[in-house]
Amino acid sequence: VSGKMSVFNNAWAAYLGAMMHEIGHNLGLRHSFEDGKEYGGQTGYMGLQPATTEEPLRCYSAYDHYGLGWFDSHTLDLSPVPPNTLVEIAAFVDYDLVLQGQEQIGFVVGKAGDLYFQYNRASRHNKQTGEMADKLVVFRGRSIGTDLLGSVSLGEERSFVPTGGGIVYFQVCEIKHSSGSSAPDSILVSIGTGTISCPSPTFNPTTSEPTLPPTHAPVTEAPSTLTDLPSASPRYGFEPPSSNPTKSPRNTGIVGFPTLPTETWISTIPPVPSQAPSVSPSLIVLDDSSKTPTGPPFSVAAFASEKSDPTLTSNLALYALICVGFFLSLAIMFLFYNRLRLSKSSEKGADLERGGTSSDLAYDSETAWETYDASAWESASSSS
Repeated sequence: VSGKMSVFNNAWAAYLGAMMHEIGHNLGLRHSFEDGKEYGGQTGYMGLQPATTEEPLRCYSAYDHYGLGWFDSHTLDLSPVPPNTLVEIAAFVDYDLVLQGQEQIGFVVGKAGDLYFQYNRASRHNKQTGEMADKLVVFRGRSIGTDLLGSVSLGEERSFVPTGGGIVYFQVCEIKHSSGSSAPDSILVSIGTGTISCPSPTFNPTTSEPTLPPTHAPVTEAPSTLTDLPSASPRYGFEPPSSNPTKSPRNTGIVGFPTLPTETWISTIPPVPSQAPSVSPSLIVLDDSSKTPTGPPFSVAAFASEKSDPTLTSNLALYALICVGFFLSLAIMFLFYNRLRLSKSSEKGADLERGGTSSDLAYDSETAWETYDASAWESASSSS
């Protein structure tokens, strides 16, 4: 013990537990006892170790850690032991996180009289501790070794007796595991010689009410009345596109969509234009050509009586007068042409009777042939 040389028997030199046990002796550590049995304590390397080459991963007892001075900057010494105190002990395997100072945890190893305690967190380089994992473990130091007195679980209260007499009570109030974060794991302990108790929780965990599952499509109720101004976004749904386009606007029948007026058949005759422009364009709904009119047949007189307009009437009368004048002009020209033709025919006949020349006959022989008989033609021919 406390020497610089370690001696191994054959294969024991290759076993990790044997190596760390003997190095512990080189550091001045002695065997761990439990229930009076030497090598009985299995939380660290100073008890009995298995014959394996790469395990177990363990460390040493609280009494050994206190004597080695590895955690002197974060060691708690309760001498004398107060009636009741509340302390937070960080896991010694997270000592590097304690030194980073992100969590203000002041202690890793504690001492109350000749009782030594630590949080035996089973993780990192202590993940294969032999017993009492993740509990507060209490030891008592002696000159021949370390006595493992026992452990305290969460919510449990136990008492241990120091060598000098009296009773020290331990109660674990809370265990904090910060998996995946940079905060060290720790344990909150109430220690004292009198009546000890854990503080009441400062808050209760809250659980928010479950939210409703998302809907597949936004649901918007239709307004009770239509507004005059357009809304900022569409207020109604739309039907999926049909295979063929419709020939005229239809009432879609969508819930919440304003109902269009009932469709009626409208004549193909265009409406008579009004003199004054309309305020806004109106919607004319045209039905399919397959539909037949259901009302009475169209009447021009009724339409003219209902749609009469002074300007249209005067225009129609003017057009009628122009047409009548045109036809009268044609008739007069035709009558004048006939009279002129008859007058020339009469003059030609008189010339023949007075003994006209052959050249006069040749001028309009066709007319003479049509006007006079054969005797007149013969006399005309002989005189020439």
